[in-house]
Amino acid sequence: MHILYRMLLLIAYFVTFTHCQGGGGSEGADGGGGFGGGGYYGGNGTSCTTDDRQRRSGIILGSVLGGIIGCSFTMHLVYRVLLFLAYFVILIQCQGGGGGGGGGGSGGGGGRGENRGSGASCTTDDCRRRAGIIVGSILGGIIGLSLLVVAIVLGFKYCKGRPLRKNSTFVKVAKSKNFKQEAYDINHFQSGIWSNRYFQYGNWHGPYQLSLSFDPQSMIITGSGSDDVGTFTIHGTYSIETYRMGFTKIYQQGTGNSSENLGHQVTIQLTWNAQNNQFEGKWYVQTSKYHGEDKFELKFDGQHIQTVYEKV
Repeated sequence: MHILYRMLLLIAYFVTFTHCQGGGGSEGADGGGGFGGGGYYGGNGTSCTTDDRQRRSGIILGSVLGGIIGCSFTMHLVYRVLLFLAYFVILIQCQGGGGGGGGGGSGGGGGRGENRGSGASCTTDDCRRRAGIIVGSILGGIIGLSLLVVAIVLGFKYCKGRPLRKNSTFVKVAKSKNFKQEAYDINHFQSGIWSNRYFQYGNWHGPYQLSLSFDPQSMIITGSGSDDVGTFTIHGTYSIETYRMGFTKIYQQGTGNSSENLGHQVTIQLTWNAQNNQFEGKWYVQTSKYHGEDKFELKFDGQHIQTVYEKV
């Protein structure tokens, strides 16, 4: 809001000074015949009609559009560019200093020149149209940038805490060509007690223990456990070809940390790391109060007695 306010303030100054009038040019031309043709108390300055001014107006418009496009992702830079363009337009549109006196008349009466000529004003329809294009381009650019920033923020908020693939799709994607060969050599999906830890708020949490049961027929994972958030159950899938697993932790509301446990779900996607002899990946959370994702590690601890899931 602070940046938008400063931009709107800048536009107000820009519109005001674009239509300002400076000092006038030379009023009187050398008169011919009986009367000298001289301006008296108000020969208007030149309007925005010459080829030179049209060229400069084109440069201004191109500079504005180029500046907006070039700085589309940096609001702070856009503000500075627009501020520079505002001063640039002011210098071009506003004439300085009073003009010289009228030229001497020839014949009967000399032309009368006074140092009161008004500056060059944007009086023609063509000039006003160009000024409108400039202001409209800046306004449109700022509105477009604002919408772009809003879209980026909303898109980032939507994507944060959400995995790129569903668990069922994730486990089917092989990490490398040589990874499949190892999958047939050793079975790392053993039912038993597993140790896990996750990274959040700049610290590692855990390790905590959980029980996992792998069904080789349906390729389904079930389990349960608890951590510093609360008690949870697990349901997911895995693949012995890619050595990947993806499961969802469902917290039971009313257990553990009441401020952290919202009865929410946590999506976890892991890939086997042969060097560290453990599964590694990320956890993803999206709730009405929190969006986040970070590292997660899972390591086999040992065998265990049949769980409720296995008995059923």
